[in-house]
Amino acid sequence: MDSMTHSDSKQPSWLRKNWKMVALILVGIGTLFCAFIAAIFMIVFGSMKHSGAYQLALSRASSTPAVVTQIGQPLKGGWFITGNIHTSGPSGHAELAIPLSGTRGKGTLYTIADKQLGEWKTCSLVFMPDSSGTKVVIVDSAATRCESLQ
Repeated sequence: MDSMTHSDSKQPSWLRKNWKMVALILVGIGTLFCAFIAAIFMIVFGSMKHSGAYQLALSRASSTPAVVTQIGQPLKGGWFITGNIHTSGPSGHAELAIPLSGTRGKGTLYTIADKQLGEWKTCSLVFMPDSSGTKVVIVDSAATRCESLQ
């Protein structure tokens, strides 16, 4: 009986026999988790980039000589947009910080916009360069009541 127990203990455990399968399953689960997070990232930031408030802000900044002079053309919006957009049918409100880059530099475009009767209007639009440069007030919230830029 002692020899039987001794020979049983020499057999490798299930985990030792199947470690490659377990590792493959864990890598697969990790890959699926990363793909899920990437999909959420793309959906959230992609929907912000396709919003009327974002498009309006980027269009106006691209046609503002003081912004173009500081960071160069073409202006490109980055992926890490912060802020929020709330819409309900034909109305809504957005407050966004949009990273911008050009051939000569980078900065952040800040916008506040309202959607009324299905149309986005900019209430405030300010560009702040990352490095040396000056703040550019494109639409002054104190001077306008959400001007339409279309």
